[in-house]
Amino acid sequence: FTTMKKSHFKAISIQILLILVIIFAIQNSETTKIDFLFWTFEISRTIIILGSVCIGIVAGLVFSYLRRKKTVNY
Repeated sequence: FTTMKKSHFKAISIQILLILVIIFAIQNSETTKIDFLFWTFEISRTIIILGSVCIGIVAGLVFSYLRRKKTVNY
């Protein structure tokens, strides 16, 4: 793979993964009861799935940034 082909492959892979996550979230749109400490509330599974994916993406970006920063400093 050249750099251009790798970037296209990565972009297409991310788009396919996002489409699959959106389809999965839409198909699981029922409400779910959540108990957390003293609170109880109902929320759509779609929001839980998409929120979890967003948290995972942010965590991955932060850890990737910290790892790159660590290797640059040494």
